[in-house]
Amino acid sequence: MGGYGSGRPSVRIAVEDALRLDLASPATRHVIKPGVWRHGSWFWSRDGERFATIGYEWDATADNGGRLTLIYSANGVPVRQTIPLVQSRPRFGGLRWWFLCPVLFDGGEQRRVRAIFLPPGQRHFGSRIAYGLNYRSQKESRSLPKLINRLMRDFS
Repeated sequence: MGGYGSGRPSVRIAVEDALRLDLASPATRHVIKPGVWRHGSWFWSRDGERFATIGYEWDATADNGGRLTLIYSANGVPVRQTIPLVQSRPRFGGLRWWFLCPVLFDGGEQRRVRAIFLPPGQRHFGSRIAYGLNYRSQKESRSLPKLINRLMRDFS
């Protein structure tokens, strides 16, 4: 009794609690283009109020993909993080960009991901898998909706 893994499970942070940079987002897609250099800032807001801002530099002028440099402050510490991006060519044509996760190395290579996250308390962006982030819906009990439906049926 009382061995490794016993006791209450650790509390996991949800994806929704982290800052997210997603290559499918229109704001990100506007910046991430081949053959250009750009700089600017992105911000996150909740209920109409900004709660986080991050500066960026995008450089895809070299032939080996692109680099996104993020400039921000995490827990009062200034951070400058460079994240490489690579391209793939889907079967239906065009180009698809991927972040190479700077935190997780899968078999000695960086993992390709569409989105990177900055969870509370962390200093660097990384993939959902690297930080063990879950979606809130994964934590919801599946039995509660069944109970509610049964009670509604019983009282109707």
